[in-house]
Amino acid sequence: MLQAESWAKKQGIRKIRLNSGGARKEAHEFYRAQGFDSEKAQICFMKDFY
Repeated sequence: MLQAESWAKKQGIRKIRLNSGGARKEAHEFYRAQGFDSEKAQICFMKDFY
């Protein structure tokens, strides 16, 4: 994460956004510990028609 942030800063990028599935609770804790805040919750809807 530190390398990605360093690279982004050098490129003039001011924000990093990532997506993580709702069930990945440990990953969410990791991202929060890295200083990320959750912005919103989403639900993905799909429909198969076979």
